[in-house]
Amino acid sequence: MIKVKLLGVDEAISKINLINREASNKIQEQVAKSARNISRNAKKRAPVRIGKLKKYIKIKYENNRLVADIGPTKKVFYGMFAEFGTKKSPARPFLFPAWEQERERYQAGIKKAVKELLSRGK
Repeated sequence: MIKVKLLGVDEAISKINLINREASNKIQEQVAKSARNISRNAKKRAPVRIGKLKKYIKIKYENNRLVADIGPTKKVFYGMFAEFGTKKSPARPFLFPAWEQERERYQAGIKKAVKELLSRGK
């Protein structure tokens, strides 16, 4: 019988788990930061006709706060008509331009978080 024992496995697993938690936390922070910026910018850009659209632009987090859904709630269903337009009304985009304004900062923040964590693992 041959017995193989790997030394330091428990320590390595603990470090991997710590890095995973740290990575998740860093990414969650960036998702939340960008979601707040997109929400704020969308509210600034939202057309003001009735006035409720800005009030009901909300952030909903999913997948352990790694995904943010930003936009008008169902109470203001007409938000999509403003964003994309209709036959009778031209589009007045407010969400997509808010995302475009934040996109590079979001991507840079995610890259920075991942690079920091990977450089610590060396």
